[in-house]
Amino acid sequence: MTHEHLMQPLDHVRDVLERMLAATPREDWLHQPFPGANHVAWTLGHLAWTDDLVLGMVTGAGTGLPGGDAWAARFSWRTTPPSTAAELPPADELVATLEDRRAAFRRWFSSRPPAELDAATPSELVGWCPVIGALPAAMAAHEGMHVGQLQVVRRSLGLDPVFM
Repeated sequence: MTHEHLMQPLDHVRDVLERMLAATPREDWLHQPFPGANHVAWTLGHLAWTDDLVLGMVTGAGTGLPGGDAWAARFSWRTTPPSTAAELPPADELVATLEDRRAAFRRWFSSRPPAELDAATPSELVGWCPVIGALPAAMAAHEGMHVGQLQVVRRSLGLDPVFM
């Protein structure tokens, strides 16, 4: 199995997310179908943070996120999506950071020698993903869950779903 085969699920779910973003008016990116629900803007920041977190755990490198720890404080798990745009980076920055962090992960993953794909992930990741080669599938499952949440946001706005 090639690196590209292993990346396919992650690439596919990102394609769905990108089509969903293109079909969702930016003025609706803060819409929450109920209080505390994840909205589009928070989800983009969270997915960028997740890619950066995983990359940092496997490489030992520091964050590549604008604002570093401040980004994590806004978008890590167990954070509450803010309800105003003033509390978030601009939409263009969210999208650019999402793309940058995925590109960084893709470059790192694609450069792994085949023998390393069977190597164990760091201890913090083992329960979620035991080996390096399975990281794209684990990340795709996480991103797919959030894409499903965004389908609910879209439906609550009266928008059609975006299909896989």
